[in-house]
Amino acid sequence: MMDKKIKQFVTEVTSGLSQAMVISPDRAYVRPSKGAFQNDSINLNNDAKKVGNDLKKQIKQYSYGKS
Repeated sequence: MMDKKIKQFVTEVTSGLSQAMVISPDRAYVRPSKGAFQNDSINLNNDAKKVGNDLKKQIKQYSYGKS
């Protein structure tokens, strides 16, 4: 009885982990290169700065209180 429950538990956990590891089963998983997440973080930070700077430029074009 207990063996059956343990086997079922292991089977379900293994199934869940395999689904979590493969987000898109039609594409092969590509292991990120070393430092890839740090590069993504740097790129996202730079993009956010660019958007912020563009917004500042647009805001400065208008007088305060006018749209």
